[in-house]
Amino acid sequence: MSAVGVRELPGVAVWRRRVVRLLTYLGLAVIAIVMLYPFWSMGIASFRSLEQYQLGHGFSLTSWRQLFHTLPVGHQLLSSTIVTVGAIALILAVSATAARDCIGRARCAGPAWPLPGRSCRARHRSARAAPARRGVRGQSPFAAAVLPRAVN
Repeated sequence: MSAVGVRELPGVAVWRRRVVRLLTYLGLAVIAIVMLYPFWSMGIASFRSLEQYQLGHGFSLTSWRQLFHTLPVGHQLLSSTIVTVGAIALILAVSATAARDCIGRARCAGPAWPLPGRSCRARHRSARAAPARRGVRGQSPFAAAVLPRAVN
């Protein structure tokens, strides 16, 4: 026992743990280098002309200039951006609608239910009056039900 009251491990166990931890981190570092090397190599090669690539040294932007003159890269990037933003907006609209329907039909979780304008009792009365509208919890994906509830 030390003066503070923390039990110290025997010397062999401490060294074993340190060696295992060191070997684990060395293995992870080797794996990271092996996985990241192709990206580094391609990044370096993209800033070399054909002659510089064959010589193995030097950097220039001639290959990038040639790419932008040959292909409509700017137009393709703009088209991809428009399609991506539209898809995300459509996904958010559909999931928010599904979540609204799911939360509107679910039973109250308590007095602090976050739907504005309707109290928990009013929804229970309307659910008793129209039993066909009562739904089962979890009819939409989890994220679609949680996000609108957190926003309200």
